[in-house]
Amino acid sequence: MPGYADTPILALTASAFDEDRQRCMDAGMDDFLSKPVRSEHLFPALLKWLDRDSRTPPPPPTSPPSMGDDDDVVARLRCCLAGIPDIHIDKGPSAMTKPARYISYLREYAATWGDSMTRLRDCLARGDRDEGGRLAHSLRGASAQLGVVGIQDLAAELEDAIKADGEAAEILRCAGDMESRLSIICAAIRRLE
Repeated sequence: MPGYADTPILALTASAFDEDRQRCMDAGMDDFLSKPVRSEHLFPALLKWLDRDSRTPPPPPTSPPSMGDDDDVVARLRCCLAGIPDIHIDKGPSAMTKPARYISYLREYAATWGDSMTRLRDCLARGDRDEGGRLAHSLRGASAQLGVVGIQDLAAELEDAIKADGEAAEILRCAGDMESRLSIICAAIRRLE
């Protein structure tokens, strides 16, 4: 496009293998970031590619920002989440810096993904494995962003089974395992104060 030849393009993908990176670079991208997005990787990449002639980049942080009153909220958050299996707030990027927002993200997660295995079964009943794979992939990414590691792992297993054209019985077994754990997690999230 005229006027945009020098615009840097950064790939953002869940595929993090060297061959994926090389395919992105061969396609003409300038840099590569893998999901889940972490600020400690994103910000340096953005600063690297922004026009820094007209601005001075901020110095890299030497310590985490002070949370002040949020320290108490984080402590309460840890206490509330302690009984919920598979949630590790240290792996949810916004949990420590914006605990109230993290809780709202968890609630949105429960509302969005609570019935995902019903949707997956509908896809499989229609023979639409592509949509089923996309659903598993999206659940995997959403779980990774919030530190819901058990579901992230099960969604990866399910996605792999679908992509490999696995037997329907194996896919349904994976979906059943995930459904039972996901329902416990979502019910617990809905009870959070």
